[in-house]
Amino acid sequence: MANDIGSTLINSLTKSTFNGGEMAKVIAEAEVAGPKQIVERQQTELGQESTTLNYLKSNLSAFNGYAADLATPSTFNQFSAESSDESVFEATVTGQPVSSSYSIESVQMAKTQTIVTDTGYGSRSSIIDQGTLNIAAGGELKSLTVDGSNNTLEGLQRSINSGDFGVSASIIQDGGQYKLMLSGDRTGADNAFSMSGLNGFEFDPDNPTGGDFIQTSTAQDAQAKVNGLTVSSDTNTFDQVLDGLSFRLKSEAPGVNESLTVGRDSEGVVEKVREFVEVFNQLDRILDDVGSYDEPTEEEREEDPEKEFTGFLAGSGVLRDLRSQIRESLSGALDQLEEPYNSLGTVGLSIDREGQMQLDEEKLTQVAQNDMQSLSQLFSKGGSATDPENLVKVISGGDQTKTGSYDLQIDDVATRAQFTGDSPAAANITLTGASFDITLDQGDPVTINLADGTYTREEFASTLQSAVNNNTDISATGARMSVDVLADGSFQLASERYGANSKVGLSGLAGTGWGDAGLVANEDLGSNVQGKLTMSNGDQLDIGAYGDPEDGRRVKISDFAFTGTGDDVTPADVRGLEFEVLGGSTGARGSIDFTQGFASRVSETVDRAIDSETGVVGQRIESIDDRLERLDEREKELDDRYILLEERYNRQFSMLQSILSQAESTRSMLTQTFSSDN
Repeated sequence: MANDIGSTLINSLTKSTFNGGEMAKVIAEAEVAGPKQIVERQQTELGQESTTLNYLKSNLSAFNGYAADLATPSTFNQFSAESSDESVFEATVTGQPVSSSYSIESVQMAKTQTIVTDTGYGSRSSIIDQGTLNIAAGGELKSLTVDGSNNTLEGLQRSINSGDFGVSASIIQDGGQYKLMLSGDRTGADNAFSMSGLNGFEFDPDNPTGGDFIQTSTAQDAQAKVNGLTVSSDTNTFDQVLDGLSFRLKSEAPGVNESLTVGRDSEGVVEKVREFVEVFNQLDRILDDVGSYDEPTEEEREEDPEKEFTGFLAGSGVLRDLRSQIRESLSGALDQLEEPYNSLGTVGLSIDREGQMQLDEEKLTQVAQNDMQSLSQLFSKGGSATDPENLVKVISGGDQTKTGSYDLQIDDVATRAQFTGDSPAAANITLTGASFDITLDQGDPVTINLADGTYTREEFASTLQSAVNNNTDISATGARMSVDVLADGSFQLASERYGANSKVGLSGLAGTGWGDAGLVANEDLGSNVQGKLTMSNGDQLDIGAYGDPEDGRRVKISDFAFTGTGDDVTPADVRGLEFEVLGGSTGARGSIDFTQGFASRVSETVDRAIDSETGVVGQRIESIDDRLERLDEREKELDDRYILLEERYNRQFSMLQSILSQAESTRSMLTQTFSSDN
């Protein structure tokens, strides 16, 4: 830079000219060049490191997705259900079934009732009689007024389809004649319907040949045999027969036994572990690459995109700390677990000298097939219960749930709302104009009408249950009620929900027949499970306050739960813990043991590493971003200084230019003077 300044000055003087602006620019640049080069070099180096660390952070987050998957207990609770012939039935896992094999025979499919008018009409607009058409469907009786506005075949069809009568109407053409076809909206024997009250449109399913319709399809339940036991459903789906399983009939195959095989999805778990190993090794190669001392040239980086970040973190302490933390989270044995499955090596995983994870898939598969529970505890963050009655199930834990063993005491098990009739019912119950109001769970009271007729106890129980559960207002809330006939002939009404939000209320009984049924207005409420969990410091946590509003047998401890009183209040060890008590006795019920498996440990390690406040990667990124911000400010200061220097030198050289101009004028004058004397 000094040579540039000298050359510019000499050239200017030699040519008897002086470029002050150029000189000011050159000298100002010379003064800020050194500091600016330092800033730019630091910006380049820190920018490369920041970009590389953010690249590493994104890969750590991607890796953590696989680790978090294995850290979730539900990953190990997946089941598969396989039908030997899916053209006959198909099966779906809906919960936690029992691993087993079942024989399934599809005896008959569920059907809707369909009837067609025996009389043919000349056109769609043919006139029909006026009056009141009563339609009894699904245990409910509803009436439709037929008058001058709708007393045609087509008008009756529109009125039926625009209402909620449990049937749908179509007009068909048969040999030049028009007939009305009615079909039930639901399959199942209990959803048969009858028509009465209107001339020409009378039908009783109990006497299908004695009315004005021809029955083309009889309402019937689906029937299947499960291991020889006959079961039925009003639809082709059986979702209440086998715990955690649903199967749907697709065709009839009476006399043919197909198989339903249920087992844990061990293949799916092995696949997830295999994927975890692959992404772990990919992450290890990335760490090797960014920390390599064999830094490629810029030309090599451009030719090979995979070398974009190679060597940018060579010698970085961040990489050493990160590797150490990840490997530590995957090493050793878990103290909370008993042998043989308390370390990764016992299920076929190991890390070689090069840092790559190796998988003995045969060994892992054997453990997955024979002891999925141990495999789940080894990887995931979850728990198990030592309940001697096997009715306490641990569902999950949260980020704040501490590992440990917590004694469980049950004071009261959860109940559901239920009550029994005031007296045993008569053998035959005759209803006339019967209606009632029912309140289920948290829903509003709903009025329901029952069809007139004489019922046996079992028929009345089925009719009452169907009328309530098929009501659209009730089904929309998810509430359901069961009606059972007890040994003494009394009816028992019960909500299917457990807990404090469970309610059954019967009121507004109208019409006749309720005395025969032995039912009077009544109401009952359910309750949540009550008890205590003992913390590691001896404090006890009352679990009754944390009942699930949807199921009072289930407990989910709040993230803000505390134990102790006064100055000794401390966060509960079991914050975020979720479990259920499905019944059993009161008193001591064993313990709930919560463990943190290897996948959970490495997942939390990675989360901490990329945290901007505490992590080795996150903190470094934040530090670099702060330094780059300060360098940007320093660069701006140097740019401002350059502008000021240039302005100052411009003024100085402007003055020098003026002096030189005056000297030149004096020289010219003297030259002319002496020349004229000669």
